[in-house]
Amino acid sequence: MLGPGVHQPFDRALASLAQLAQKHAAKVVESVSRWKKTHNGDAVSPDITKHHVQNSIDARIIRTTDVKSMLRERKMVASEYILCRALIVVLGSVPPNGLGERLGAHLEQLTFDQYQGLTLYVFGHFFP
Repeated sequence: MLGPGVHQPFDRALASLAQLAQKHAAKVVESVSRWKKTHNGDAVSPDITKHHVQNSIDARIIRTTDVKSMLRERKMVASEYILCRALIVVLGSVPPNGLGERLGAHLEQLTFDQYQGLTLYVFGHFFP
């Protein structure tokens, strides 16, 4: 995973978001949330799908639909991880009274929804 310190450009982008959030927390959270909605695993490039089909261990067995499904799933989990990392960094930079009541409630619900979605995903895949 992309933990802190693993990918410096990503860490710098998060640090920039954190600086912006110190004065405009609501707008930064809204922007990050909007980004996640547009990168939620809906579409995967045909070129990427073709590459994965051609470079699979046994291309005769794997179907294109299986590859598309797997790549959509990976994209969804990656976008949720990026959202959560961004929110952790952003909210860590906001002063205690920097969030309004409405934004605080929104973030609480957003965090719960992300956690619940990933928990169901993990339990569904690893503990059938």
